[in-house]
Amino acid sequence: MALGPTPRGPTIAALNGAAVGAGLCLALACDIRHAARGARMGVPFTRLGLHPGMAGTHLLPEVVGPAAARDLFLTGRMVDADEALGLGLVSRVTEPDDLLPGVLDTAAGIAAAAPIATRLTKVALQRGHAGVEACLDWEGLAQPITLATEDLQEGLRAAAEKRPPRFLGR
Repeated sequence: MALGPTPRGPTIAALNGAAVGAGLCLALACDIRHAARGARMGVPFTRLGLHPGMAGTHLLPEVVGPAAARDLFLTGRMVDADEALGLGLVSRVTEPDDLLPGVLDTAAGIAAAAPIATRLTKVALQRGHAGVEACLDWEGLAQPITLATEDLQEGLRAAAEKRPPRFLGR
């Protein structure tokens, strides 16, 4: 599992049931997390006498913030899908039967977006920025790349013609 910038497309975790310890850490490495109502999540490493692994001590604070990460790691308590949504641990909660169709709809929407712009945006979000200046520097490099793509022209034409764009990644 690579934690740094990669050319891979966005990843989505679908949590239905228990996502505990390494299972939750794997989900944390994904860009988007959806949970079914009734799903439960936790990182009870210390309650088992084990230090967290799989970059969990980096990923969980990044996702839920330092205070919530301390609470979850140090208490080892489990949270349900609704609390996970409130913590920002997941971005959507659906009924169990709607989980997979919802994840597939999300994936289809991402796949329909311009691939070059999507990859560059994912890299920007993964790498983080030391400050607004570093953010502006990255955007100053990445945005001109997308300005020169055929996909941008297709997106503009599609918007003007009120139709879905057909991006080719060029």
